[in-house]
Amino acid sequence: MLELNGVNSFYGKAHILRDLSFSIDAGEVVSLLGRNGAGKTTTVKSIMQLVRPASGSIRFQGDELTRLPTHRVAKLGIGYVPEERRIFTDLTISENLEVGRQPTRAGVFEWTEEILFELFPNLAERRSNRGKALSGGSSRCCRLRER
Repeated sequence: MLELNGVNSFYGKAHILRDLSFSIDAGEVVSLLGRNGAGKTTTVKSIMQLVRPASGSIRFQGDELTRLPTHRVAKLGIGYVPEERRIFTDLTISENLEVGRQPTRAGVFEWTEEILFELFPNLAERRSNRGKALSGGSSRCCRLRER
């Protein structure tokens, strides 16, 4: 489903990703682990084309991503959720989820409040709470969009 082959990404002259290769099959769950500065965020940003790889290949469902603009990568169903807290603090949890809703697309799983609250039961209990009442970890749950 997702394949990186020999990806090299830089910030200026700093070579961050060196010949990175891995693949993820449909249904697999994968975590990127490493110390600060190891390239975890750069890997995700390179997949999204927020950081343009200098060389290598990134393929999603057989399509080459390395020359696509970021918005086209997003339309394929790939997303990047930055670590920062980016929710509307004066809206409720339910309202924040509604703001992030995207139109239904063929072949793309649609998130519903019920599914999210099943995955994150602590949010279900607080669905009427304002975003400003959430901790940093809880606020990241509200930014989920699509699987």
